[in-house]
Amino acid sequence: MINAPQRTVVECFYTQRMIQQHSVLKIAALLVQLSLSVGCDRTLDSMQQEVQAEGQSSRLVGSTYSPRSIIDQCVRAYQKLSSYQDDGSVRLEYELDGRLLEDLAPLSIAWDANGRVGIRAYTVEAGPANNRWRLRFRDEADLVRNQVLSRALPPKVDFAWLLSDPLVAERLSAGLAGFPPQLDLLLSEQPLQGLIDDSSTLSMKHPETIDGRACYGINVQRGPAEFILWIDQATLLLRRLTLPRSHLTPEMLSDQRVTNVKLTIEFSNIRANQTVDWNHYSIASKADELRVNRFVPPPLLIDTLGLGKRIPGFHLEDPSGETVYSSDALKPSC
Repeated sequence: MINAPQRTVVECFYTQRMIQQHSVLKIAALLVQLSLSVGCDRTLDSMQQEVQAEGQSSRLVGSTYSPRSIIDQCVRAYQKLSSYQDDGSVRLEYELDGRLLEDLAPLSIAWDANGRVGIRAYTVEAGPANNRWRLRFRDEADLVRNQVLSRALPPKVDFAWLLSDPLVAERLSAGLAGFPPQLDLLLSEQPLQGLIDDSSTLSMKHPETIDGRACYGINVQRGPAEFILWIDQATLLLRRLTLPRSHLTPEMLSDQRVTNVKLTIEFSNIRANQTVDWNHYSIASKADELRVNRFVPPPLLIDTLGLGKRIPGFHLEDPSGETVYSSDALKPSC
């Protein structure tokens, strides 16, 4: 599920500026405005800081918006895209016996408005080829030997089409981080509904800089589970998603040698509204591949060890212990 450990760790730098002095009237007006537009959402105290130029994406800026309004703007930003591509990955950082380790798994997505989608997620590899869409599993030898899913591309790729094969739907959610959130934001009619609903509590965190990009931090509390969405202040696209410990395997959670665990999805090197490099998502043909429009798993193994052998004598009893059936009764009398 997770690739071989890597040894590079991307640091996040954190800065903050406190509120400058405001007059009582300005503060009162701000509170009235927030109470009317935000409702019950908790907001971060306003931090005054002017952005000298629109291109300075690394300048941290505080927000008077509510968490819900920022998330809504994020969803709308994805809906307005004509294309999207990233080098996303799942990153698991932890200490094992005091030694810092990092594991990475691919979670890269490409999409455009022409109905094409590319996937490098966990063991799933998929991409367009001419007017077809091909998908395979890197470990197909254990499940669907030599099979490659080959389907005609529809005018518009949606969830129903993408997840129509049960095995594909299962494999896209099989990693520690679950289903790729990029696909949810790009294809779903109701993005992030599985994460944010009426039972979720939203609050702002202090902004951070991620890969040189200033980001809003939004905490999503779902019962004991805490998620953090890091949303680019300039593009309003998701840059990082911090996941709760509940996503870890039971073995890791119970291993006393493992400490300081951090699980995140990193949406690195985002290219929005640019030409997608579909060669990166091409699936090379093999001479022995079997092209199918739906994966065909092997049949279940049947235990044939007793085939052709005589069954030993037996009898059945009712709850009172009285014999109600005996195989001896079927034996012919001499």
